[in-house]
Amino acid sequence: MIKKFFKKENGAITLFVLLAMLFFLIVIFSVFVSSSNKEQSQTSEVDQIKQKYEQSVDNIDQIYNETVSENLFSLLQIGDYVNYDPTNGGEITTTYTSPQGTYHGNSTTTDTTENMIEGNGYANQTFSVSASTNGWRILDIDKETNEVLLISADNIKTTDNNYFFLRGQTGSEWGIKELNDICEIYGKGKGATGARSITVDDINKIIGYDPEIAQPGKGQIYEYKNKVEYKKNLIFISYSASNGLSGSTTNTRFTYYDEGKWKTLSTNNSTTIESTHYSYSGSDYINTISDAVYDMLFTNTSDNLYWLASSYHDTYEGRVDFGLRGMHEGSMFSINLFDSRGNVYNSYRGVRPVVYIDISQIQPCTGIADGTDTTIAHMHQIK
Repeated sequence: MIKKFFKKENGAITLFVLLAMLFFLIVIFSVFVSSSNKEQSQTSEVDQIKQKYEQSVDNIDQIYNETVSENLFSLLQIGDYVNYDPTNGGEITTTYTSPQGTYHGNSTTTDTTENMIEGNGYANQTFSVSASTNGWRILDIDKETNEVLLISADNIKTTDNNYFFLRGQTGSEWGIKELNDICEIYGKGKGATGARSITVDDINKIIGYDPEIAQPGKGQIYEYKNKVEYKKNLIFISYSASNGLSGSTTNTRFTYYDEGKWKTLSTNNSTTIESTHYSYSGSDYINTISDAVYDMLFTNTSDNLYWLASSYHDTYEGRVDFGLRGMHEGSMFSINLFDSRGNVYNSYRGVRPVVYIDISQIQPCTGIADGTDTTIAHMHQIK
């Protein structure tokens, strides 16, 4: 009986053992595959980390410089004073004389570029880098180029302590170049990489003004970006603008600047000029910028009177004014030097250089810099 039972159950036990072994093998295989996949994933991650690490090591100098620069940027603010010396302790005494160029003594002058001489149109005017600036302030911070832009805290004047004059067609044509050439001599001090004149774009950027959005002069003949065609008929000048305004005037002459030349319209000829005129008052932005910045741009200079190296065209009914922009008593506006009727004007203002300093050359002050205190402890230093 017992023998019969074992013989009967023998096949079932053997099948059970085989099934158990098969299940065990499947479990072991699954564990192996999972472990293998995990190992491959970890290897891939390690390779990626290693690659990034090696890349970081290769660029360690760049990473270090970027980190240092970022820390420096956080300590600098527009309007802060910087102890920059454009003379390097008196070693640099560079001078620049802005030439008179062609002088326009009356309104009948019709000179063209071929017989005009580069200059300011007024008189020879000399500037020296040793002139007092009453300090330098941060005008802008450019994180893309790692540069800090400094501006003279006060106006720069001639060696005779006079303002800089511009006059007529010559001043209108070469005024920007003359301003930049004057300012260039102030960009040779310790830590500096160059210099230029302040422009209206510098101020617009700081106060957040965009003439494209503001649309100054909307609906007027001088509307910003308004294109005005001027035509000389048998005697008089007529006009037709892109904003729909048109008419005729009693003006008989139309002189304008085009393709590097001063030209005068002849009968039945026409030209189109786009208006770029606009103006604003600093008081409109007194609540949107810091007191230090407002002071630096609109109130801190002698008589609040300085040039901007930015030209403009101001379109009117039958005439156009040509000149440069400038600051006066807290307002930015256009300064007419010549108009298309042949009238010649002159004007004067101070000069304000903008100096480029590499961020690595700036040593943050030991005290608090707030754009008001000019003691050494509260001024950033040049290394």
